[in-house]
Amino acid sequence: MTVLTPHNGSTLENPNASQIAEMLSSLSAPGEIAVLGRDEDTYVQTKPAGNGRYALEYQDGGLDKHYESGVAPELDQVIAAFQNYQRGDKLWREQFTWLKLSLYPAPNRSGYVPNRTKTPDNDAINIGWHKGWMSDGRAYHAECWAQDQLTNLTIFFSTRGLEDATNEALRTLLEREKLITYLGPERLGSASKWVDPSGNELWSFNIVVGDDAGTYVDTSSPLSTCAWPEEGADGSD
Repeated sequence: MTVLTPHNGSTLENPNASQIAEMLSSLSAPGEIAVLGRDEDTYVQTKPAGNGRYALEYQDGGLDKHYESGVAPELDQVIAAFQNYQRGDKLWREQFTWLKLSLYPAPNRSGYVPNRTKTPDNDAINIGWHKGWMSDGRAYHAECWAQDQLTNLTIFFSTRGLEDATNEALRTLLEREKLITYLGPERLGSASKWVDPSGNELWSFNIVVGDDAGTYVDTSSPLSTCAWPEEGADGSD
């Protein structure tokens, strides 16, 4: 069974081709979305994108399989895609180029200017940075820096889905993703929320890597010491 859910919140089970065409033709405002789904994790959806074009997306069983068409199609193409989906005909997939959607915004550090030399106003020295992706597709941006004889690592990543996570939960996440490995029983680290220049809410998790007495955390990720954010590598892609 499929269910067509239009922008007004009503539902229509197993819609026919005419009902699909009528519903999609009624979409006008950018916020009006129509969804045709087999279950809550498997569906195709669309919404107006302006200039007679429509954003077309589908999800195939989970958030890690969510895609959007590379080129916004016209209404007749969207209607045909929905009708083929309803019939179980997979031809609609072959008619578009699909791009996998990232569910987590990448940290944007483009407004940050690293400090390479101690000054009276700033005695923190930036050592290097690294960016990558966690196993769920969540982008992260890590920066290593030193201040007051302490070497620190700050890791930025989206709060999406982790809004209420505790320090302990975030430490466990970073360990599980092998971004950090604690070398002793003491598991130092604290998190705070921060909004980047793109308006993305991020976790900023800071870990003391070491001091004059020793090293407490092993970081497996290699650090780049060149092309810092202000030089065109903002970590946002």
